[in-house]
Amino acid sequence: MAAADCWDRVLQALTAKPRRQLVVSLLDADEDLWLALPEAAMLSGQQGQEVTDIELWHRHLPVLSEPGYVEWRKQPFSVRRGANFEEIGSVMEGLLRPDNDYPPELVDGNSVIEQHLSDG
Repeated sequence: MAAADCWDRVLQALTAKPRRQLVVSLLDADEDLWLALPEAAMLSGQQGQEVTDIELWHRHLPVLSEPGYVEWRKQPFSVRRGANFEEIGSVMEGLLRPDNDYPPELVDGNSVIEQHLSDG
């Protein structure tokens, strides 16, 4: 697969907040650890930020599992890093580096980035 196609696939996978949060949760976990769903796709401490099993099952997990970024199972409902996680994980790590000097329009109100920067 061409590099441009890989970038398109990674960027498309990161277009939804629950998928970005899943990648962040997996970055923060041990490599082989299974994380409980839907909790791993939700921002901690945020009211009204609920992701349902159905949304994950039918919408978000297929986008992340098809290219091998994650593996998931139904019982217990959980997720872990896939064989190609490094592709998406390295991009997300780059986006979350505290030394990035993003314009406020990209950070203010972006709960995934704000939470990670405040935790770091």
